[in-house]
Amino acid sequence: QFKIMKIHKALKVKNRLANQLAQLQAIFQRENSRRDDNASTVDRLDVYKKIQQTFDKLVDLKAAIVQASAPVAHELAQLTELKSYITFIRGLPTRKGEEVGYVGQNAEKIVHTWSAQLDREQVDFETASIQSKIDGLQDRIDSFNAQTEVLYTEEAKSE
Repeated sequence: QFKIMKIHKALKVKNRLANQLAQLQAIFQRENSRRDDNASTVDRLDVYKKIQQTFDKLVDLKAAIVQASAPVAHELAQLTELKSYITFIRGLPTRKGEEVGYVGQNAEKIVHTWSAQLDREQVDFETASIQSKIDGLQDRIDSFNAQTEVLYTEEAKSE
């Protein structure tokens, strides 16, 4: 059976499937190996089959989302890189000015001068500029996701 939905809805379903998969894996991780005199209250084989089915559904949905998102692939890549870049810019040290220290028994004064290629104000300006680009891209992508449909199969694969 095939399902059609807008990308924004498919992204929510993808997140739900990813959460379900993580929960099932946690249950199976906990219950997989049991002592014979300590019976499990969980049908481990059933949980394992559900893991495989959920995995297949998640992969199929992710692939369908990628295919449907092809027209905005460049914008998606740019958005990802801009988010990484803004994290980099925000993490830059911006120390500048004099640093006074004292060394030795006589407490000799030593002065070091710090300089930064980008000072705090420039970092703030760059951050705002990058954030503006991110917001514009995100708005365009959100609009695309609200209008574009995804077609994927919900059938569990039998192996």
